[in-house]
Order: sequence, then C-alpha cells, then structure tokens
Amino acid sequence: MTETTTALAIMFADIAQSTKLYDKIGNAAAHALISSCIAVMSGVCVAHSGTIVKTIGDEIMCSFPTAKDAVDAAMRMQAALDKIPES
Repeated sequence: MTETTTALAIMFADIAQSTKLYDKIGNAAAHALISSCIAVMSGVCVAHSGTIVKTIGDEIMCSFPTAKDAVDAAMRMQAALDKIPES
C-alpha cells in the first residue's frame, strides 16, 4: 500500500477581545454576537474551498487546499465581520 500525503494550509482565527465584549454587553448578547461571527466565518471558510476542522468558543480552525485560499478567506472574514454591528 502506498502512502500519500497532501499539503494543506491551516488557518486559526478568533474574535479579538471577546472577554471585553462579554463585560461590555453582557453574557447573553456577547454569546449571540460571537455565535453570529463564527457562523459568518464558517460560511466564508466553506465558500473558499475550506473545511472547518473545529470551533471552540470564539475561535475557528479551518484547512484549505492552498495558502491563497486561506489568505483569501481570511480577508473575506475580516471584511464580513467589519459589517456586523457590535450591539
């Protein structure tokens, strides 16, 4: 049996200063906002040929077939998240 390997680009992304967000707007509102952000990030990942490896709290880990796909997804995630109002 021949072993094959595939090179992938791995991307980790998280919501910056999420702890401060919980303090600022409260647990329920912050949790809802972070869940919305993770949903947006997940959609962007899949739209850019990515696979969601896992999500934990305010973080997402994705794999992509190429580094370009990962960078494109990261830029799109940033742009999409910039459109979400904080509260």
